[in-house]
Amino acid sequence: VLAITLYSGCPIYWMGITGFRSGADLYAPWLLPGPFGLSSYHDLFTLTNFPRYLENSIIVSVGTTALTVVVATPMAYALIRGQVRGARTMVKAMLFAYMFPALLLVIPIDIFLVRLGLDNRLDSLIIASQSFTLPLAGWLLWSYFKTFPFAIEEAARGEGGTRGQTLYRIILPISLPGVVNFACW
Repeated sequence: VLAITLYSGCPIYWMGITGFRSGADLYAPWLLPGPFGLSSYHDLFTLTNFPRYLENSIIVSVGTTALTVVVATPMAYALIRGQVRGARTMVKAMLFAYMFPALLLVIPIDIFLVRLGLDNRLDSLIIASQSFTLPLAGWLLWSYFKTFPFAIEEAARGEGGTRGQTLYRIILPISLPGVVNFACW
């Protein structure tokens, strides 16, 4: 276990000490950090627009995650509990779409976004990222909702709740740990 931990931790250690090396010692093969310096970080914040890049990355990642969870949760629930024709085929298609190489879709998605006038915008990047995350999210949440006992929903429906009320008042509070686990994954 110690050997695996050391092997797995080497890239993280190397990244950490590289940040404190000077430009001349950047590719030095020794494992010790050498002379301590913050010139790399000074260059990062003065020569680039790093805070803006970090802000954009956070906006896109949080937006993509939130939109994926908001869209995939009712979609997966509808595929499990709704009377959707071809639900199994749709689930298989979602899994197949996730296995499809994302690089092959970059050019068609870019052409599509340019034609809509949505190029060079963060919301278009969120939409494009959603097209890659939604199939896996739908498939994972579908398999998660499959494990729910149908009796809970029947009881809520017997009390006069609609399918939407059952989802938002009963199923989502119970399934929140699974949905949050997926969102953090």
